[in-house]
Amino acid sequence: MGITNCTKCGQVMFNRQSFFCMICTDELKDDIEKVKTYLRNHSKPTLLEVHKMTGIPIKTIQEFIKEGIISRY
Repeated sequence: MGITNCTKCGQVMFNRQSFFCMICTDELKDDIEKVKTYLRNHSKPTLLEVHKMTGIPIKTIQEFIKEGIISRY
């Protein structure tokens, strides 16, 4: 059984393949949608550009990419 911590709140999670617990995933839905919308409307922006235009921290955007929640391309 794998044990890890949520990268946002630190809560202990069992058998999760995610960086975020379910509570934080629900809280991040608006941020995810902001990033997805920006990516849909802008061709291949840099991470810094997405951060500046959405206000979402770069680390959070990178975690969305690692999770497969969003794609850079």
